[in-house]
Amino acid sequence: MLAALVCSNVWAQSPPAPQQDSSATTTLRTQSTLVLVPTLVKTKAGALVYTLSANDFTITDNGVEQKVSLDEDTDQQPLALVVAVETGGAGGRQLDKYRDLGAMIEAIVGNVRHEVAVVGFDSKPTVAQAFTPDLNLMGKALGDLAPGDKGAAIFDALAFSVDMLREQPPVYRRAILLLSETVDQGSQVKLADALRDIGDTNTAIYSLAFSSPKSAAKHEGGQAFSDQPGPAGGCMSKEAAVELDESRMQQTWD
Repeated sequence: MLAALVCSNVWAQSPPAPQQDSSATTTLRTQSTLVLVPTLVKTKAGALVYTLSANDFTITDNGVEQKVSLDEDTDQQPLALVVAVETGGAGGRQLDKYRDLGAMIEAIVGNVRHEVAVVGFDSKPTVAQAFTPDLNLMGKALGDLAPGDKGAAIFDALAFSVDMLREQPPVYRRAILLLSETVDQGSQVKLADALRDIGDTNTAIYSLAFSSPKSAAKHEGGQAFSDQPGPAGGCMSKEAAVELDESRMQQTWD
């Protein structure tokens, strides 16, 4: 079940009793708070659950239970999307693979009202295409990206993209499609700060990642890599043995 829980509080201060003086001023103060809680519910087996209602959820604020309603049609909300592409370092060698990515993104966006921007980044992020509803312009911007320097400032790019999304109307869903390697190189923004910005703006991150070059890891590991398959339970399972005489990089790679 992918939905948005809407939690609302409305309270008002009652106006004072009428005064004998007809010139007295009556003051009325009201405040309304609406909180969106994106929710994904799965069974223990990992299957999505579609049959829940608002009564199946409890949301509290400082221990006080709040009124909850369920909005299941969030996919029809307008979408603001930033496509952030690594052009530096190993990312520069991947750019040809993105030339036809515009058609895929168009299919993902669908028929909802949308604004899409493109950000390229190496040691620093830059706007390749400002927000536009024209997906042809977005596709052209992806095709025009050129290799940058040796940097891969992923956290800086995320923070930069979030700042762009802040400028979009609050009615828009906010999302970032990140095309990069898996290791940040050269960011000024710290991971904790980037995560906080993402959480504060309710931004969804979708990532298409490619591995950093094997040659760099191999150089650090100091040993040849094996072509043998890994353990059936995965590299983090108990059956994945760790050789204490291997270097840390080699153990990580294994």
